Amino acid sequence: MAGYLWSFCAYLGAKKRPVPLPQEGVTVSFQNVGYRLKRHKKPIIDGVSGMIKPGHVLAIMGPSGAGKSTFLDILAGKSKSGIVTGSVLFDNIPMSPQLQRNLIGFVDQEDTLMPTLTVRETLMFSAQLRLPESISKEDKIKKVNEVMATLGLSHVANTRVGGHGKRGISGGEKRRVSIGVELVTSPSVIVLDEPTSGLDSFNAIHVIKTLSDLARKLRKTVIFTIHQPRSDAYALFDQVLVLAKGKTLYFGPGSSAGMFFKQRGSACPEGYNMADHLLDMASVDSLAVDRFSTDSLPVIPLRQSDSIVEDDGTQIEEFEKDHMERRISTVSLIIDSLVPVEKPKRRQVGFYTQVKILSGRAFKNLIRTPSLLLAHIIIAVALGAFVGGLYYQSGTTLGGIQNRLGSIIFILALLGFSGLSAIGSFAVEKQLFLRERGNGFYGPMAYFLTKVIFDIVPLRLLPAVAMGTIAYKLIGFTDGRDHFTKYISMLIFFSAEIGLLCLTFAITISDIGTATLLGSIIILFKMLFAGFLINQSSIPPALSWIQYLSFFRYAYEAMIVNDLTDVQIHDNVSGSNITIPVSVVLDKFGFDVNAYWRDFIVSVGLLIGLLVLNAAFVQFRLKETR
Repeated sequence: MAGYLWSFCAYLGAKKRPVPLPQEGVTVSFQNVGYRLKRHKKPIIDGVSGMIKPGHVLAIMGPSGAGKSTFLDILAGKSKSGIVTGSVLFDNIPMSPQLQRNLIGFVDQEDTLMPTLTVRETLMFSAQLRLPESISKEDKIKKVNEVMATLGLSHVANTRVGGHGKRGISGGEKRRVSIGVELVTSPSVIVLDEPTSGLDSFNAIHVIKTLSDLARKLRKTVIFTIHQPRSDAYALFDQVLVLAKGKTLYFGPGSSAGMFFKQRGSACPEGYNMADHLLDMASVDSLAVDRFSTDSLPVIPLRQSDSIVEDDGTQIEEFEKDHMERRISTVSLIIDSLVPVEKPKRRQVGFYTQVKILSGRAFKNLIRTPSLLLAHIIIAVALGAFVGGLYYQSGTTLGGIQNRLGSIIFILALLGFSGLSAIGSFAVEKQLFLRERGNGFYGPMAYFLTKVIFDIVPLRLLPAVAMGTIAYKLIGFTDGRDHFTKYISMLIFFSAEIGLLCLTFAITISDIGTATLLGSIIILFKMLFAGFLINQSSIPPALSWIQYLSFFRYAYEAMIVNDLTDVQIHDNVSGSNITIPVSVVLDKFGFDVNAYWRDFIVSVGLLIGLLVLNAAFVQFRLKETR
């Protein structure tokens, strides 16, 4: 079965890999960009135009609700649910969404990182998955060291990132790690959503200076949104785009904004922060916004604009002429990447290597959070001892048989509800997966296979074996290796099915509380139709089909048949000794004494079905949407 799962995941994971990235930045131009939701006529972004060249920083500003993050997502090629109009060009070449992602390193507003990894391991994880396999491990290590030195992270290289209650590096350092995760791939354009959000003033200016240095020293094209920067941070912005109600209030050099508004009768007061003044202008009533945005567009047409003058006084037309050779080189790379031929060097690694690297991270995370695995094992051992003690040495009397039947359904119930922990554990890493998938770290099937190996096996199967083994010996089920093997096998399949069922809820339902509630109700209903709480033959015909979807039914029937088929009831009733084959009783309860292998095969089929279903959900549903 593992072989089939591997082949299936490899088939879905076998995608063409992007080509290597150019080292330097590219000129990003956007012409008349608009965006609206499909069922709304009012645009969220309305006719925004401009450009930013390599080695420069573009800061997108505006009040809350101005459309900054939406516009940034469009520039970064992020999947949008609405309708995008206009064009975004990279060195005057329209880009496909796939190629656009290849040129861009996107850093989200939240630092979504694995808390148990060190800074070095986090950056190395990105390098191993996103740099070509032709690059040696030594060169990747060298690249990671260079990035850490550039971002000022060398002193915390071996410190764990931390988070979720675990101590680690500071907030500013986490933000720089998030930047480094993208920087190891040498993207042409670095796009960041609110890089200073949640940081104190010291760390905020440190991050802005770092981004400014990246633009100037490495000639990257840096674009980010920012809400209310300090004056010293504003001074580092080469270009500023101010949005108000989705329209352009101002676009041009940051140093020219004061003169622009002064000429229009809205001069910035002396000693006042220009960034604050721009936000004040963007927050005025809609008529004023329309007035400013109508007569302030110094940005189109891009090739003929005489109103955009850069810091050094060189106009865009002259800049394009001076850098024509670099443009031709970059355009050639882009055109080559559009040809559907196999490249000797590919940005992403193969499926097997993805699984290997993901497994290494998952293993480190598992052993560095021993409380998670130990909690499952300790609880399983304790519950196994409790159940075994409660039903200790249940004999073959009527009362003993009743206890055996009750102990099995109770064990299944304990395993069933403990499987709900899969919902919470996946919710923690769900955002990490969405970010990494959206940024092209790995394919979804590689992640899913790793998830099965390092979640279902240690957290679902090992506790089932521990609990089942202890309870089996203490309760006094039918002795013999064959009986024990069949018993444990059904527990393993049942626990895996429950874990995958709960994983389905975690994938398809975003709210943890709702997913847990629905999971609990579904488990209760499945347990109801196991045959212990209601006789199978007495279920109303309209509802009888539900029992065939119950994991509990197949596991419970198989386990009691395995234990009791050949057992004789010996008891004294009203002073008379009686001997009754348990098979007669089971038949009256609606169980088939010859059903073990049928139930076993159905359980295997249900498990495979859940694996395929979850793989499909991860592949086609679990995607980043903004």
